[in-house]
Amino acid sequence: MYEAGAIMKSDPKQVFSTKEIIPLNDRVLLEPIVEDNFMKVGVLLTRSNDDAEVMHAIVLAVGKGKSMPSGRMPIDVKVGDKVIYGALNNTVEDTLNGKDVLLVVEQAIVAIIKD
Repeated sequence: MYEAGAIMKSDPKQVFSTKEIIPLNDRVLLEPIVEDNFMKVGVLLTRSNDDAEVMHAIVLAVGKGKSMPSGRMPIDVKVGDKVIYGALNNTVEDTLNGKDVLLVVEQAIVAIIKD
């Protein structure tokens, strides 16, 4: 689980600048990887607005899996995986410790990238 900061119990009035986001059910917390538009050989890649954008991210946290009558369906990705994903209508954008993060359903993740 991705833990943003420790909570000190001695001072209940302490204000924290960090927060913790815990995905529920089949949700996955992603940190998008911002990649420039250049290939390693220096060619500028352009794409029209009609083309689907390939998006990469690092998995920060995962939920316990989708609740089914027979139990929970496990999630196929784990913390630290680099994935390819597509945005769905129920994607939630947020910030965590100054970084942009996304909360997506597992269905939005289409592949795991193995280096």
